[in-house]
Order: sequence, then structure tokens, then C-alpha cells
Amino acid sequence: MEGEERGTFPAEITHWRTARGLSKRALAARLNVDPSYVSHLEAGREHGSAHLARRADAKLAAGGALWGAWQRTDTSSTKAEPAGLPSSTAQLLVLEDDAALEFDGSTFHLRMRRLLRNDGADPVSRYLLRIAVDRYPAEPERSNALYRSNPLTWGELGLLAMASLEVV
Repeated sequence: MEGEERGTFPAEITHWRTARGLSKRALAARLNVDPSYVSHLEAGREHGSAHLARRADAKLAAGGALWGAWQRTDTSSTKAEPAGLPSSTAQLLVLEDDAALEFDGSTFHLRMRRLLRNDGADPVSRYLLRIAVDRYPAEPERSNALYRSNPLTWGELGLLAMASLEVV
């Protein structure tokens, strides 16, 4: 990485990713993050969470080098406002996204977990999500017709949402 001194988190994550022969996309898959987020980490535009740094250290078998670099790296220079956005604009970033689908013999159970960070000055009072159910995955028109004539209810979905606050 040009201009980045070894020992900083961006330089270390780039070093260990390339040393393990991984593309940014492959590392992103191992960390359950978007590939563009790995690019932001390596460029120093994002610092990542402590949880992500520890997980990256384990997945890349870096022996504590990534975790140590994350702790040493000064984050004050990486918190610049994105161009064109006023500082009061809420900027909610998805740092981690993990999902698992399980079938217990009669019912599918989906678990989704997202780690979000609010980089804006305003508090986030709601987080919208979209649920798409596809009864016939190979036939989207058939699924759409089914749910238009017989919409799912909240009870049938069994939706449960939970939030936890982690201040870093």
C-alpha cells in the first residue's frame, strides 16, 4: 500500500490479506462484510470495530498484529465528513451483516444480525427494513401472484426485532 506505514491498521490488514493470498472479496466473505468495506478499511477511510479487528486477526492468523495495529491506529484522521454532506446528516453505516437460515423440519427460521454505526450528528430514531418472501424461488411471478392474493400476516412471519447499544 503506497504511502501507508506498516504498523497502522490499514497497512496491516492489506499486508495480511495479501500474505494469505486473498482478494478483498474473499476477505470480505470471511468477515461477513461488503467488499467495498474492506477497501475502505485498507484505504484508512474506515477504522472498523474492535470486534471486526479481532475477527480479522483470527481469520488471517495474524497472531495479534491486526488487533494491536487497530488499537494503535489514530482514528481522529479517519473521521472526515464525506464530501457534499452536511455534518448534521445522519450517516448510518452497516459495519457487519450476518444471516443464517435454518429449517427445523416444518418451519424455516431466519436470523439476521447487523452491526450499525451512526457517523452523523443526529440520532437514529428508526431503521427501515424490507422483507421479501419467495415461495417459488425459480418462479418469481408465481410467488408474487400468490402473495398478492394471499398476503402474509405479521403473525405468520413471526418477526422479532431486538436492538442492543454498544458505545465504542
